[in-house]
Amino acid sequence: MPRQRWYAAKGRPPSLRLVSWWDLPATRPDDADARVRTFLVADEGALPAVLYQIPVVSRATETVVADAEHVIGSPEPGTTFIDGPFDRAYAAALLELVIAGGTVTGPQSTVVGHAASSVATPDLGAFDARVLSGEQSNTSLIYEGPGTPLICKVYRQLHPGLNPDIELQTALADAGSTRVPRPVGWVEGRWPDLATAHGVISGSLAFAQEFLPGVEDAWRVALLAAARGVRLPFAGARARNGDRGSPSGSRPAISDADCLGERPRRRGGDVGAPPRDRDRGGARRRRAT
Repeated sequence: MPRQRWYAAKGRPPSLRLVSWWDLPATRPDDADARVRTFLVADEGALPAVLYQIPVVSRATETVVADAEHVIGSPEPGTTFIDGPFDRAYAAALLELVIAGGTVTGPQSTVVGHAASSVATPDLGAFDARVLSGEQSNTSLIYEGPGTPLICKVYRQLHPGLNPDIELQTALADAGSTRVPRPVGWVEGRWPDLATAHGVISGSLAFAQEFLPGVEDAWRVALLAAARGVRLPFAGARARNGDRGSPSGSRPAISDADCLGERPRRRGGDVGAPPRDRDRGGARRRRAT
């Protein structure tokens, strides 16, 4: 775990406790030998303790195609554990849970898939799945196939409540906004509360939505701008509008485009409007933290 980008406590060994787990059924015939299990593991060396979601695929060693860096190990001869997102069996099982819904259970845990829309999805037997590189606290899978490309963010560090990504972008899409990619569905779970002996926590496990190729990630855009000493256009807009749209003049008037990011794209392509009116939501659309 300490080698993973999403591991929070760098520089010290973890102090781990298994909290729960659940299994997802393999959906592809050629993955019949694979076991898809997700572990919830608490690192109690941190204060407060951090709860991690760790999907793992167990399969016969001769069928493993993952790169060595994504292989966890071999607990017994002939069996190999793989970091779940880098194995096709987990990718297919997760997508099935998101788009078809359903409930799975484990020791003191319940996991529910919620389909959000009728966005066309790849044939589960024909898609290609890959992991988006460069993320810090989550792992995102890109699904590409005959239908609409999708991105599914797997939350590695778990927290109580509905994730703001799901709440905000689903609300905007439901209201008819074209400035966010349409949600496909999400996965929520219930698990034991780390802070009490008998409590239960509900929280978000994964979120899937349309994937818009060619749209830059907002966090990477901001980091690159900071490294180059470049001020992003929407920051200037806030300053220019500081004395307008607010009765007191103390709070800048920020448009929805300013809030959503800088990249001027809609689903139909770039928008040829003046900078102040452009859709700047593209960078936000694929924000994968």
